[in-house]
Amino acid sequence: MRVIAGKFRGAKLFSLKGDATRPTADMVKESMFNIIQSHFPCGCVLDLFAGSGGLGFEAISRGAEFCVFVENNRQAVNIIRKNAEHLKLSSSEYKIEPRDFMVYIKSTTEKFDVIFLDPPYNQGYLSKAINIIRDNNILTDNGILVIESEVDGEEIGFDGFEVKTEKKYGRILITVLRGSGKI
Repeated sequence: MRVIAGKFRGAKLFSLKGDATRPTADMVKESMFNIIQSHFPCGCVLDLFAGSGGLGFEAISRGAEFCVFVENNRQAVNIIRKNAEHLKLSSSEYKIEPRDFMVYIKSTTEKFDVIFLDPPYNQGYLSKAINIIRDNNILTDNGILVIESEVDGEEIGFDGFEVKTEKKYGRILITVLRGSGKI
């Protein structure tokens, strides 16, 4: 796993061994960021279900001013820290929230320009996360949700959001949502 573009282009990132997390493949990550490149540079990014932090670090590399990494797996949190140290990030560029996504979203007062959602597939987390993001209004007016899910996976409701783009990459589906003004 590596950073694809930007100031950290080519930097290798550490990831957890085993199947505790599922890092976004470089090809999918590159395609995802090609779709959303017009949103960079930006202010604050949320990497929800961060795993090793690959999406958040890519966002920082491409010009995001700040990224919040939310991850409740202790080993993954340690990998995020290791990657941040490896990239020599300062505390003014990122924050790690080692807790459950619902607890974080309900408690935050921050608003995000880009929110990445890449939870474990088919566990019901996507619909919960989308609904709680909508209900807690943590997306900026021009902000987007970037979702990685499995083609023909769990049924996902997008109430309060407009689907801007959907692209398939093998068994991976990338969906980009924007608030529809009903939030």
